[in-house]
Amino acid sequence: MSHPRLLCLGEILIDCLRDPDVGWMLQPGGAPANVACGLATLGVPVGLISAIGDDAAGRSLLTVLESKGVDVSMVSQLEAVPTRHVYVERDGSGDRRFVGFGTGDRDDTAVISSADFADARIEAAQVKPAAIVRADWLVTGTLGLALPTTGRAIRQAVGMAKQSLTSVFIDVNWRSVFWAEFDGARPGLDLPETPRDRILRFLTQADWLKFSDEEARYLLDTDDPPELAARFPAAQGVIVTRGDRGCAYQVGALSGEVAGFAVEAIDTTGAGDCFVAAFLAQWCDRGEADFSGGGGGIAGG
Repeated sequence: MSHPRLLCLGEILIDCLRDPDVGWMLQPGGAPANVACGLATLGVPVGLISAIGDDAAGRSLLTVLESKGVDVSMVSQLEAVPTRHVYVERDGSGDRRFVGFGTGDRDDTAVISSADFADARIEAAQVKPAAIVRADWLVTGTLGLALPTTGRAIRQAVGMAKQSLTSVFIDVNWRSVFWAEFDGARPGLDLPETPRDRILRFLTQADWLKFSDEEARYLLDTDDPPELAARFPAAQGVIVTRGDRGCAYQVGALSGEVAGFAVEAIDTTGAGDCFVAAFLAQWCDRGEADFSGGGGGIAGG
């Protein structure tokens, strides 16, 4: 396998989707893992930096990654630490709500903290400097910032990427359930900090930012890409996804909207991850010029 052009860093887990007819359905999930699989499916060399439990769920996830062609050399298997299961409920239109997490058997009394899962224990040592230097993109989110060990790994990887001129793509991917135990401690300072504070401070490191419209309004009270870009002047581009209404963007001095496709929504879980994978695959295929108005990419769409 060639060196990954993109590295995805963060959680891989099992999504437990409630179906009114059959009960809980188990599916591979975790935004960074979903993006990695999407990129591999689209033919882009990609690697995942993550951690799974050395359990049946973790082994099944590893099999999925390998079958898709994702480089798993930086995925750790941890003994005596379970693979996280996230419970997701859906409404009649396919929109989902994250209601909690556990070990998958619904008898979760042994799990006392969000940090008791494998994806909370991604170590900074797993991030290989040589892999960051060779990559064109580092793709991550903000969920892991709520978890001390994984948060340190994410911040270290982003620091390495900035030094090596590897582009940093951050998909906010706000999930309140992961922040329920947030202690509010700002690293190195005896000051209170909210999840919003921590996320916004982290987003200043991004070269590209992707929000859903709901996330943008929650964090910054606006979902207007030009306004968001003004808040993050170091970012080259800001994209806001709007569900069935498509997306809007600000790329350099160019802004615009791209309409969505009319489809019957069954389940929207992972839709944003598919979007990120497709966007980055197009970037790798067509290059930067196509995204600055010259070739009919997002800026010309």
